[in-house]
Amino acid sequence: GAREACFYRNSIEILLHDVREDYDISHKEIVDKFGIEVGDVVEKLTKKFKGIKKSPEQYFEAISTCPHASVVKLIDRVNNVSSMGGVFSIDKQEQYIKEVDDYFLPMLKKARKNFPDQAMSYYNLGTFLKTLCKTISATIAAEKKLISNQSISFKP
Repeated sequence: GAREACFYRNSIEILLHDVREDYDISHKEIVDKFGIEVGDVVEKLTKKFKGIKKSPEQYFEAISTCPHASVVKLIDRVNNVSSMGGVFSIDKQEQYIKEVDDYFLPMLKKARKNFPDQAMSYYNLGTFLKTLCKTISATIAAEKKLISNQSISFKP
């Protein structure tokens, strides 16, 4: 039914969210294979294509106007943040956390106003993302202290 079709579409959008940037796939190719709705979501999620990069403001504003793109982008950042420890440098981890505050949370607020029927999804993703970022920030602070041979005290 309709619910299964929506789940299928969301799954395709999540799988394809970086395909244009990573594999130089045209918007037309995606539309031809998956339909205009999926193509438009993937287009909104494409930050850079063939050397043309959207400004962060332009990029996140467009995402905030789409109920699918906004959720896919938040899920993507949750995944990135939750798996970056031990893979990304400390500087890159701090950059990703800063981007959450600077771009993702403001986008989430706009999207929640635009799509109030998805408020619980935005609330859950936002809470999870904030908690992950706080935990990783504390871990980074501890790592920096260990690197500089300072003692670490854990305060509740």
